[in-house]
Amino acid sequence: MDRADKFVLLFNQISERLSQLANVDRHEPFYRVVDLAAQKNPVVQKHAVHLKKYGDLRNAIVHDPSYPGEKFAEPTDAALARFETIVNTIVSPKQLFPIFQSNIRCFAPNEPLVAALLYMKDNDFSQVVVQEDGALSLLSVEGIAGWLAQEAKEDIISIAEAKVKDALACDIPDNFRVMSRYETVYHAQEAFAKALDHKKPRLLAIIITQNGKPTEKPIGIVTPWDLLEDAGE
Repeated sequence: MDRADKFVLLFNQISERLSQLANVDRHEPFYRVVDLAAQKNPVVQKHAVHLKKYGDLRNAIVHDPSYPGEKFAEPTDAALARFETIVNTIVSPKQLFPIFQSNIRCFAPNEPLVAALLYMKDNDFSQVVVQEDGALSLLSVEGIAGWLAQEAKEDIISIAEAKVKDALACDIPDNFRVMSRYETVYHAQEAFAKALDHKKPRLLAIIITQNGKPTEKPIGIVTPWDLLEDAGE
C-alpha cells in the first residue's frame, strides 16, 4: 500500500467519525462536517484547519480521472504521519480514566485541618478533596493561606483546633469541576483553558467520578500540571 492509498484509508476513517460526531450524513461536504463536529468536540476544533487542508488533498487524489491506477497527488511521509496522529487522536481519544485513576482520600469538613495538612505534605499535594453528604469541595493551599491570613489578623491562630471546614470557607469559589470517567483528556484541557479565557476564578482541578456526578465517589483527579506531564510522555 503506497502513501496515497494509506492516506485515503485514513481519510475514510476520520470522515466517518466526524459524521458521527456532527450527526450528519456522510454525503455532507467535508468542510461543513468538520465545522459541525468542531462545535461539539475540542479535539476536532483544535485540528479543524489541518483537517480541511487534508480534505483538499483527498479531493486532489480521488477526483483525478487516473485514480486509483495513478495518483495525481501523494502526501509526504511527514504529512501522512501527522495525519495519522490526528486521526488516531479523534477516533480513539484518551479518556480520563484510567489514566488519572487514583485512590482519593476524601476529608470530612469536621476533620482536623492538621490531618489534611499532613496528608498534603506527605503526598506532595496542593489540594485535597472534601466530601459531606455526597457534596464535593476542594481545599487548596490558596484556601489554607487565606485562612491563615484571616486568623493572623485576629491574632488567634490555633491550627490544632482548626477544622477542614474553617480553611475551606476561605478558598477560591468554583475552583474545581467534576467530570465522568468517560470524558477525554481533551475535554479536561478545554475546561482549564476556558477558565482562563473567561477570566473566571482559577480552576485548580477536575475530580473524576463514574458518571460526572458530584454525589458519586471520586475515582481520580486531574490538575493542569498532570496534563502537562501527560503531554510530555
